[in-house]
Amino acid sequence: AMECGMPYVTLRWIGGTLTNFNTIKTRVGHFIDLLKKQESGELKKYTKKEQSEFNKEIEALRRKFEGLVTLTKMPSAIFLMDIRQESTALAEAKKRNIPVIAVCDTNVDPKEIDYVIPANDDAVKSVELMVEFVAESFKEGQKLQGAREQMKKIQEEKVVEKEEEK
Repeated sequence: AMECGMPYVTLRWIGGTLTNFNTIKTRVGHFIDLLKKQESGELKKYTKKEQSEFNKEIEALRRKFEGLVTLTKMPSAIFLMDIRQESTALAEAKKRNIPVIAVCDTNVDPKEIDYVIPANDDAVKSVELMVEFVAESFKEGQKLQGAREQMKKIQEEKVVEKEEEK
Protein backbone atom coordinates (compact mmCIF):
# COMPACT_ATOMS: atom_id res chain seq x y z
CA ALA A 1 0.00 0.00 0.00
CA MET A 2 2.85 2.37 0.80
CA GLU A 3 4.46 1.54 -2.54
CA CYS A 4 1.20 2.43 -4.29
CA GLY A 5 0.57 5.51 -2.14
CA MET A 6 -2.65 4.04 -0.82
CA PRO A 7 -4.10 4.04 2.70
CA TYR A 8 -3.82 0.85 4.74
CA VAL A 9 -4.56 -0.73 8.12
CA THR A 10 -2.11 -3.29 9.48
CA LEU A 11 -3.05 -3.86 13.10
CA ARG A 12 -6.76 -3.62 13.74
CA TRP A 13 -9.60 -1.99 11.86
CA ILE A 14 -10.88 1.01 13.78
CA GLY A 15 -14.64 0.86 14.01
CA GLY A 16 -16.22 3.76 12.16
CA THR A 17 -13.39 4.24 9.68
CA LEU A 18 -15.93 4.21 6.85
CA THR A 19 -19.26 4.74 8.62
CA ASN A 20 -17.99 7.62 10.78
CA PHE A 21 -15.50 8.94 8.24
CA ASN A 22 -15.53 12.61 9.29
CA THR A 23 -14.55 11.81 12.88
CA ILE A 24 -11.73 9.52 11.74
CA LYS A 25 -10.55 12.21 9.33
CA THR A 26 -10.48 14.70 12.23
CA ARG A 27 -8.41 12.30 14.37
CA VAL A 28 -5.99 11.72 11.49
CA GLY A 29 -5.70 15.50 11.10
CA HIS A 30 -4.89 15.79 14.81
CA PHE A 31 -2.22 13.10 14.41
CA ILE A 32 -0.66 14.94 11.43
CA ASP A 33 -0.77 18.23 13.36
CA LEU A 34 1.02 16.68 16.36
CA LEU A 35 3.66 15.17 14.06
CA LYS A 36 4.28 18.56 12.44
CA LYS A 37 4.58 20.21 15.84
CA GLN A 38 6.99 17.50 17.00
CA GLU A 39 9.15 17.84 13.89
CA SER A 40 9.26 21.65 14.08
CA GLY A 41 10.21 21.55 17.77
CA GLU A 42 7.05 23.34 18.82
CA LEU A 43 6.44 20.77 21.58
CA LYS A 44 9.78 21.58 23.24
CA LYS A 45 8.25 24.60 24.98
CA TYR A 46 6.23 22.27 27.23
CA THR A 47 7.44 20.61 30.41
CA LYS A 48 9.11 17.19 30.24
CA LYS A 49 5.96 15.55 31.58
CA GLU A 50 3.76 17.24 28.96
CA GLN A 51 6.25 16.32 26.22
CA SER A 52 6.16 12.72 27.43
CA GLU A 53 2.35 12.75 27.28
CA PHE A 54 2.47 14.20 23.76
CA ASN A 55 4.94 11.47 22.72
CA LYS A 56 2.67 8.76 24.18
CA GLU A 57 -0.32 10.24 22.35
CA ILE A 58 1.63 10.42 19.09
CA GLU A 59 2.67 6.76 19.40
CA ALA A 60 -0.91 5.67 20.16
CA LEU A 61 -2.20 7.65 17.18
CA ARG A 62 0.61 6.28 15.01
CA ARG A 63 -0.45 2.69 15.72
CA LYS A 64 -4.06 3.51 14.90
CA PHE A 65 -3.86 6.03 12.07
CA GLU A 66 -0.42 5.98 10.41
CA GLY A 67 -1.70 4.08 7.38
CA LEU A 68 -4.77 6.30 7.04
CA VAL A 69 -2.87 9.56 6.57
CA THR A 70 -3.36 9.37 2.79
CA LEU A 71 -7.10 8.65 3.16
CA THR A 72 -8.60 12.02 2.25
CA LYS A 73 -11.87 10.81 0.76
CA MET A 74 -14.05 7.74 0.95
CA PRO A 75 -12.33 4.84 -0.84
CA SER A 76 -13.80 3.52 -4.08
CA ALA A 77 -12.89 -0.07 -3.06
CA ILE A 78 -11.17 -1.93 -0.22
CA PHE A 79 -8.93 -4.98 -0.22
CA LEU A 80 -9.10 -7.40 2.71
CA MET A 81 -6.75 -10.28 3.42
CA ASP A 82 -8.83 -12.07 6.07
CA ILE A 83 -12.57 -11.38 6.14
CA ARG A 84 -13.07 -13.31 9.37
CA GLN A 85 -10.58 -11.14 11.21
CA GLU A 86 -11.72 -7.95 9.50
CA SER A 87 -15.47 -8.50 9.72
CA THR A 88 -15.98 -4.91 10.92
CA ALA A 89 -14.29 -3.53 7.82
CA LEU A 90 -16.44 -5.78 5.63
CA ALA A 91 -19.65 -4.70 7.39
CA GLU A 92 -18.75 -1.01 7.10
CA ALA A 93 -17.89 -1.34 3.40
CA LYS A 94 -21.20 -3.09 2.75
CA LYS A 95 -23.07 -0.39 4.67
CA ARG A 96 -21.40 2.29 2.53
CA ASN A 97 -21.79 0.30 -0.74
CA ILE A 98 -18.02 0.16 -1.25
CA PRO A 99 -16.86 -2.81 -3.37
CA VAL A 100 -14.78 -5.35 -1.49
CA ILE A 101 -11.89 -7.33 -2.97
CA ALA A 102 -10.88 -10.10 -0.60
CA VAL A 103 -8.77 -13.20 -0.30
CA CYS A 104 -11.15 -15.96 0.73
CA ASP A 105 -9.98 -19.19 2.30
CA THR A 106 -12.15 -22.32 2.55
CA ASN A 107 -13.18 -21.35 6.08
CA VAL A 108 -15.24 -18.28 5.03
CA ASP A 109 -18.42 -17.61 3.10
CA PRO A 110 -17.61 -15.40 0.08
CA LYS A 111 -21.25 -14.27 -0.52
CA GLU A 112 -20.62 -10.76 0.82
CA ILE A 113 -17.49 -10.21 -1.28
CA ASP A 114 -17.71 -8.44 -4.64
CA TYR A 115 -14.42 -9.73 -6.02
CA VAL A 116 -13.18 -12.99 -4.53
CA ILE A 117 -9.56 -14.15 -4.70
CA PRO A 118 -9.56 -17.81 -3.67
CA ALA A 119 -6.35 -18.43 -1.74
CA ASN A 120 -4.91 -19.30 1.63
CA ASP A 121 -5.11 -16.22 3.86
CA ASP A 122 -2.93 -17.70 6.63
CA ALA A 123 0.32 -18.78 4.93
CA VAL A 124 2.98 -16.07 4.78
CA LYS A 125 4.03 -16.90 1.21
CA SER A 126 0.42 -16.85 0.05
CA VAL A 127 -0.21 -13.48 1.72
CA GLU A 128 2.98 -12.03 0.19
CA LEU A 129 2.02 -13.32 -3.26
CA MET A 130 -1.54 -11.94 -3.05
CA VAL A 131 -0.45 -8.54 -1.77
CA GLU A 132 2.23 -8.24 -4.46
CA PHE A 133 -0.30 -9.28 -7.12
CA VAL A 134 -2.87 -6.71 -5.97
CA ALA A 135 -0.22 -3.98 -5.75
CA GLU A 136 1.03 -4.72 -9.27
CA SER A 137 -2.55 -4.79 -10.58
CA PHE A 138 -3.24 -1.45 -8.90
CA LYS A 139 -0.13 0.13 -10.42
CA GLU A 140 -1.08 -1.20 -13.85
CA GLY A 141 -4.56 0.26 -13.39
CA GLN A 142 -3.07 3.62 -12.44
CA LYS A 143 -0.95 3.60 -15.61
CA LEU A 144 -4.00 2.77 -17.74
CA GLN A 145 -6.01 5.51 -16.04
CA GLY A 146 -3.19 7.99 -16.71
CA ALA A 147 -3.09 6.95 -20.37
CA ARG A 148 -6.89 7.35 -20.65
CA GLU A 149 -6.71 10.82 -19.12
CA GLN A 150 -3.95 11.83 -21.57
CA MET A 151 -6.01 10.54 -24.51
CA LYS A 152 -9.04 12.44 -23.26
CA LYS A 153 -7.01 15.68 -23.00
CA ILE A 154 -5.65 15.20 -26.53
CA GLN A 155 -9.15 14.60 -27.88
CA GLU A 156 -10.47 17.68 -26.07
CA GLU A 157 -7.61 19.78 -27.48
CA LYS A 158 -8.42 18.55 -31.02
CA VAL A 159 -12.07 19.49 -30.55
CA VAL A 160 -11.07 22.98 -29.38
CA GLU A 161 -8.67 23.35 -32.33
CA LYS A 162 -11.41 22.34 -34.81
CA GLU A 163 -13.82 24.84 -33.26
CA GLU A 164 -11.19 27.58 -33.49
CA GLU A 165 -10.60 26.76 -37.16
CA LYS A 166 -14.31 27.20 -37.90
